[in-house]
Amino acid sequence: MGNRKKQNTVPASIKWRKWGFNQGLADAYNDKSVAIDKHDLLFHVNRLWVLRLQSSGMPKHLLSPYYAAARGYIQGYYRAGIIPQEDFMLIPTNKTVGVIISMQMDEKLAYKQLIQLAKLPLHQIICIVSGSNEQLTQVIRQSSAIAQIYNNEPHIPESSRTVGARLAKSDILLFLDGKSVVPAKKLLPYLMEITNGADIVLNDNGLKAQVKPFYQRNMLEVTNEFINYCLGRPELGSSSLEETPHAMTRSACELINPSNLVVPSQAYMMAMLRGLDIRLVRTNYAKIKVKDSQIPPFNRELHDQMEALRLLIQARGNRLQFEDILRMREYAKESI
Repeated sequence: MGNRKKQNTVPASIKWRKWGFNQGLADAYNDKSVAIDKHDLLFHVNRLWVLRLQSSGMPKHLLSPYYAAARGYIQGYYRAGIIPQEDFMLIPTNKTVGVIISMQMDEKLAYKQLIQLAKLPLHQIICIVSGSNEQLTQVIRQSSAIAQIYNNEPHIPESSRTVGARLAKSDILLFLDGKSVVPAKKLLPYLMEITNGADIVLNDNGLKAQVKPFYQRNMLEVTNEFINYCLGRPELGSSSLEETPHAMTRSACELINPSNLVVPSQAYMMAMLRGLDIRLVRTNYAKIKVKDSQIPPFNRELHDQMEALRLLIQARGNRLQFEDILRMREYAKESI
């Protein structure tokens, strides 16, 4: 059974890669555009790619065919001698994409992350830096031609998201932090889900917490899982807006209000109560240990979750959706 499945998957990937190669080669030879710089070239090629993708009949939710076809398209376009490198990552949308990064990382990690982002046709990269770090600022400017740098004091990652969201002009917002370097390829599923109609896309770290026995989960995981259960979304596990990467549309961000992103649990609760389409993607990448802000993150996040629960109780009543089947209050009323 397993061998048969593998035999069916490999030819499909080869088929889509060959299809992408032929389309990229054809578009390169038919391209009448004048020479443009590297950043504009990537946008131009991505527009051509999206036109091909829309008429391809490719299943919208399958990543494997997409990766194969996009890679083939770049190789075909490269074969014509127009693209100077092959490691561009094509995205499935013509909407503008902005990345907001809370720069807690050191210069080397910042460089690695920006090199990954340079592979994508991004409209904006907004780097929120703590204080005046001249070395980090220099690395950012040398690593990215489109990066915008802003200072934020005190440096709390969640407040950086609020600052970045207010400054962003893009249609789709991707949020990263300084605790990891996320490969460009790992960001594509977020954009694919947004393209397929999602308002907010979370990573699946909350599902990974459910694999652990209950007694090994921390209070944040338990509380997030309880919140999702109360909201009628138990399949989300303990996922929330506290974890990055995550993505959202511009309209979703405005509906929540960027100022509420400073309290992720509260912003998440507002998104749920207003009926936004929230989905998960799987993201595996190595996390880097970094120093956090002066406020212990565990205490701050737990306090934020209590605020979110308060909002939910205000909206749905003291018992939420849990029916009181034990107490018989009518008898108590009769005895008074």
